[in-house]
Amino acid sequence: MNLNHDKDGVTYAVLSYLMWGFTPIYWKLVHHVAPGEILAQRVFWSFIFMLILLLITKKWRTYITFVKEIMKKPSLFWSLFTASVLISANWGIFM
Repeated sequence: MNLNHDKDGVTYAVLSYLMWGFTPIYWKLVHHVAPGEILAQRVFWSFIFMLILLLITKKWRTYITFVKEIMKKPSLFWSLFTASVLISANWGIFM
């Protein structure tokens, strides 16, 4: 057992609990914004962040190949599509 990994795990757990603890304060501060708008912003900025990350790491060609492979397998495409719809619904309900 690696002690550093244990310490990292505890650190990440504490940080995640702190983040979730501050979440109600965040929602209180943005109560005037429609949940659909928050969800749309989340999707948009996640997409922009992903593009920047792909450009910085120079993995955009790998990503394009991955997307092409998904498009060749309809069952995988629909599984991922369903997962994305469920995650979006989850966040919409949560907000």
